[in-house]
Amino acid sequence: MKDWLRTTLGVVIGIALMAFIQLTTSQPRGTPITITPAPTAVLKVQVNGSVNHPGVYDLPPGSRVQDAISAAGGFLPDASMDNINLARPLKDGEAVHILAILPPATEATSLPASQTTSSLININTAGFQELDSLPGIGETRAAAILQYRTDHGNFVTIDELLQVPGITRDVFEKLKDLIRVD
Repeated sequence: MKDWLRTTLGVVIGIALMAFIQLTTSQPRGTPITITPAPTAVLKVQVNGSVNHPGVYDLPPGSRVQDAISAAGGFLPDASMDNINLARPLKDGEAVHILAILPPATEATSLPASQTTSSLININTAGFQELDSLPGIGETRAAAILQYRTDHGNFVTIDELLQVPGITRDVFEKLKDLIRVD
């Protein structure tokens, strides 16, 4: 191979190597570009509790709680509308639970014969282990109850437990005769 070809090849490889080093070690210049996902075309919202047709509904962005309840066929006659803000905007993946108005408890219906107030678990003071021992709760739901209590304060009624993520009507039915609030 001729010397001039070897020299030219060495210079070209040297320049390429220097360019590679410069590109990989230099700081980026300019303003970074932030890519954000496109807004969701629909909101998926779960509506349950005291509504005619509980389920998951697709609603347009900007929908309000009132729109979700309308999609679920409206309120049942026993629905409690005292603690719900119908004008609140919804978020994708949200659950809206409508509580029922419970008839006043009588002596005969307030506690099962085998239960006394002192033997019921107070969900406002119960620790993780006590909550975990309740039927249908387990570690995940016990943690969710404690988190809800931390975020929202003490439960006012045992029905408020239905607002805790993961506590379904079926789970609540298993618990309602075993728990209390003070």
